[in-house]
Formats: sequence, structure tokens, C-alpha cells
Amino acid sequence: PCWPENHYALLDTYLQGLFALANDSDNDVRRLVCSGLVMLIHICPEKLAPNLREIITYMLDRQGDEDKDVAMESCEFWGAFCEADLGDDYVQILREYTPRLIPVLLTNMAYQEDDEEVIQAEDDEVNANRPDRDQDIKPTFRDTKDKGAQEQEEDGQDDEDDFVWNLRKSSANGLDILS
Repeated sequence: PCWPENHYALLDTYLQGLFALANDSDNDVRRLVCSGLVMLIHICPEKLAPNLREIITYMLDRQGDEDKDVAMESCEFWGAFCEADLGDDYVQILREYTPRLIPVLLTNMAYQEDDEEVIQAEDDEVNANRPDRDQDIKPTFRDTKDKGAQEQEEDGQDDEDDFVWNLRKSSANGLDILS
């Protein structure tokens, strides 16, 4: 078992609870069900093995969920599945679903009109003919790393704030890991 015996026994009850809530009308509940299944395949893939076909079907269906957070959380399952310690029989089960899974991932990878990266690229294209201002290209120097970290704290931002994980990126990551 992947957990201490007293916790391992509770996983069946936890899994039954997830299955009972799987089709709840509340978006947050469905997102948390997806998150719970992703967590379980990370820590105890053997617990999901008997219901793997149903779980794969559920996660595929959730990728088309109208709530993007539910869709994104379900998309995390594919990478977790590939990283799980499952035997060849279970990998073969996933292969049965690839004719349905690959188009879903590819569709979700498409840029949306309201995607911030698309908007930024369009703005950059519009501004391409505008001359750069000195402050746009002037290099900045920092005396020490501590000073730079202090300035970031004062700004309230760092480089990680610019990175936003979304369904498109999650789908691309899932496809990458599957390949």
C-alpha cells in the first residue's frame, strides 16, 4: 500500500464519496472531485485501477465542462496518469481512449479570443511601428540580489506573476506528457 494501513482503509470511503459527488451541479464540487482523482492517481493509483475506464470517461467529459476551472483540473489527470506507477494493462486502457482524448486536448490548446497572450500579441503588433521609448529599452542594473528581491516585494510582483496556468497550457502539457 502507498499509505499507512489506517489511512489506506479510508481511501475506499473517500473514493466512494468522490464518485457520489462526481455529477454534482456545483462547479466547485466537480472541480474538487477532479482534483481528488488526480491526487489519488498520484499517491495510490492501484485504488483507481478497478474503475479506470469510468474515471477516464469522466475526466474526458469534464474537459468539455462549461466551467474552465473544472476542465483545467480534469486535464491535469493525463499527466498524473502517465507519471503513475501503473502496469502495461492500464496503459493499454488509456490507449483505447486516445482517439477521443487527443482531439479534446488539441481543441483545448487553441487560443481563445480573450486569451491574455493573444491580446498582448495583438497589442505588440499594433505597436510594432511605434518607436521604442528610452524607458522601454534602457537596461536596469541591480547592485545585489537582495536589493532586486526587495524591489520585487515593494512592487508586489515577480516574474511568476506573469505566468498564468490555463486550460490551453494544461492541455499542451497533457499532450506533451502523453507523447
